[in-house]
Amino acid sequence: MTIVPKLIIAGVVLVVLILIAFVLSKQYRKVGPNEVLIVSGGRKRSVTGPDGVKRKIGYR
Repeated sequence: MTIVPKLIIAGVVLVVLILIAFVLSKQYRKVGPNEVLIVSGGRKRSVTGPDGVKRKIGYR
């Protein structure tokens, strides 16, 4: 195996690791001292009524 395929594989692995780090960093939330971060629910849910009006379901 020559050096070129090894470099390509190493480059692909590096790009995948960078993408994983980026996705994980976007999920991170920092909270100051004497504060609490409350995470509730996953997606914003809305219902479209028969008259075409969108309405949010749930808290907030």
